[in-house]
This record gives sequence, C-alpha cells and structure tokens, in this order.
Amino acid sequence: MSNLQQTWNNLVADLTSQREQLITTIRNYPPPIPACDAQFNYLLEKRDRITVELHRLQKLKDNLTDEALQDFLAQSHFDSEVSTTS
Repeated sequence: MSNLQQTWNNLVADLTSQREQLITTIRNYPPPIPACDAQFNYLLEKRDRITVELHRLQKLKDNLTDEALQDFLAQSHFDSEVSTTS
C-alpha cells in the first residue's frame, strides 16, 4: 500500500473515531431538555460536520493525490494527528 493510500486510510480512521466518540457522548448525555442545552446542540453539530468531512474524504479516494490530501487538511475544520508526510 502506498504512503498516500495509508495516509488516506489514517484520515478516515481518525475522523471515524472522532465521530464515534461524539456519538457515544451524545448517547450518554444526561437528561434535562437537550434542545435547550447549548453543549448538547454543539455536540450534534460537530457530529454532523465530521460526517460531512468523511463524505468529502470519501470523494477523494478515486483521484487520490498528495495535493488533494493537503487541500483537504487545509480546509478541514477538524484537527487530525495524521500527517501527509508519513
């Protein structure tokens, strides 16, 4: 597997992990009226943004280049420990 493909796989795994952690946090969120809770709403919005980022990343798979990954990381709203120089 090329370094580029490995980096792409690592990015997908990282964003998927972040999304799963948010889903668990949301699932275990304590009751009182979630619609009135800014933190709960923030978690929902963050989960949705990660889902959008994963869709963007999936679209790169067919035409994967280092430049495309660099652009993705530059435009992404999420921090990742994944580097395209791996």
